[in-house]
Amino acid sequence: WDADKAYEDTGTALFDADGDGDLDLFVASGGCSAKGGSPAYQPRLYLNDGKGTFTRAADALPQIFDSGSSVTAYDYDQDGDLDIFLGGWCTPGSYPMPPTSHILRNDKGKFSDVASQVAPAFAYCGMVRDVAFADLDGDKRDEMVVAGEWMPITVYKYTGGKYEDATANFGLDKTDGFWRSVAFADFDGDGDLDFMAGNLGMNTRMTASEQSPLVMYAKDFDSNGSIDPLMGYTKDGVEYPLALREVLLKQLPALKKKYVRNKPYAYARMEDLYSKDVLNSAKTFRANVLQSAYFENQNGKFVWKALPNLVQAAPVNAFVLRDLNSDGKPDIVLAGNDYGQQIETSPIDSGNGVVLINKGGGNFQPMYPCQSGLWANLDARSMKTLQTGQGKTLLLVGNNNGPMQVFEMKGGGTLY
Repeated sequence: WDADKAYEDTGTALFDADGDGDLDLFVASGGCSAKGGSPAYQPRLYLNDGKGTFTRAADALPQIFDSGSSVTAYDYDQDGDLDIFLGGWCTPGSYPMPPTSHILRNDKGKFSDVASQVAPAFAYCGMVRDVAFADLDGDKRDEMVVAGEWMPITVYKYTGGKYEDATANFGLDKTDGFWRSVAFADFDGDGDLDFMAGNLGMNTRMTASEQSPLVMYAKDFDSNGSIDPLMGYTKDGVEYPLALREVLLKQLPALKKKYVRNKPYAYARMEDLYSKDVLNSAKTFRANVLQSAYFENQNGKFVWKALPNLVQAAPVNAFVLRDLNSDGKPDIVLAGNDYGQQIETSPIDSGNGVVLINKGGGNFQPMYPCQSGLWANLDARSMKTLQTGQGKTLLLVGNNNGPMQVFEMKGGGTLY
């Protein structure tokens, strides 16, 4: 482990990679501190000798120098071993240009990247934060569901040996947001799968809707060899820049002569900064939804409903589903925050974790920390449950740049 401590670990999967009956460890390398194409982003596979000692496999993985995020093990080709779906999170120095995501097919413990053949649309779908598999249409074959930033909740259906984009078929094509996590269950008890999706939340100065989306134009506007992200908001059908004047002029100093003072900039439209032709030549992204939401399956189409306001205080990065009060319905434990925002935005750190009790019919009652005992107030990125030998159920909260938090799960929705 010491030899690889310089890597920034962003995702893991425990699974039997080599078919010897024990659990091996796959780790994604991510972040954006190294330049794009750096070996610092190479994922790693550690093989278990059956006694709990892990050794890094030297030649099991192809060379991958893309910043990774989520890791999901799933046997997509149904050959009896688990393959790896590795989400790409960012292109360092070129936000928000889509990075490369990978599908690593497992052939007796040796992995090859087949994303370009099996799922070319997934390979460059966006800034991926989570990949999950669930049978959304009841055909006994799981769909791939992808959550990410500046993209809709995206669904790929496996047909004829390939994953094809079926997002619109499930009514999700207008859900562009800053999605971070998904979790599936039959929340309303009608026999089909619904899902929860974690988003940025509503505790920022940004607002968005289908009629008034956030916009992002990505282009080398000043011809200096690097991508400039130009973000804006929409009001009454007109797009305005979102960045403060000082921040924008540091990024695009050519605009200094045009906006010497704050007042003219306060009324500036996007097309006042750059012509429509220039903006249209940029790669364009939009976000319509900022709320973390419950998606109900209504005859094969998903209809979303914002989760309670207490949830919207911070981004939701992780879910755990469990029947906490023994009423037969899945309840939800969630956590998040984001300490990595820009200075002008400030950290989004008001989340303390929330327990939602499923009341049925798509309604969820939040429990305050004084009721639930959950106090996940750090930069939470992951959550898992663990069953101890003494019969206790523990909730583990993984925090970025911080210690792991451990809560014991009790009955009635309480955690201590």
